[in-house]
Amino acid sequence: MKLSGRENAIYRPLAKRAWQAYQAAGGQFPYDPWYRGELVATVGVYTTKEIKDKEDLEALCLRFSIIIGDDEQIDYWSRAPERRALWQLNRTMKNAGVNYAYVGAVAKKMGYFKPDGGVLIEQALQELPAELILKINTAIYLYWKRQTRKAVTR
Repeated sequence: MKLSGRENAIYRPLAKRAWQAYQAAGGQFPYDPWYRGELVATVGVYTTKEIKDKEDLEALCLRFSIIIGDDEQIDYWSRAPERRALWQLNRTMKNAGVNYAYVGAVAKKMGYFKPDGGVLIEQALQELPAELILKINTAIYLYWKRQTRKAVTR
């Protein structure tokens, strides 16, 4: 996977800040061996050209955020799978023409939510792990496909 310009604009400054933090902490290695070592240790590649997918890139960004000690970045990168899953769910919701109330009802029926009138469904979804969000997404997708088939056969 070749990093896009947008990805490079995020990744490169983060790597540079991590290198600076490493040096400030008394790091002994020159940049290149340190950098390659971080790539190999984190995702098993020697260069960013060998990165296989977005998960590898996100793992590297999380690693560099940890080296920097930036809590905001650590939180952001550690929630990357959930953000991706929520993006997919929102896209499926739009295609299926359903709202958060419907998604919340599906999630409750699947046993992922406990009835609680005080919590917004959007907030409750953000607290779920990516695997559960993707299962809800699958349920909404299947509903959409059933509705599409019904409309075609009428």
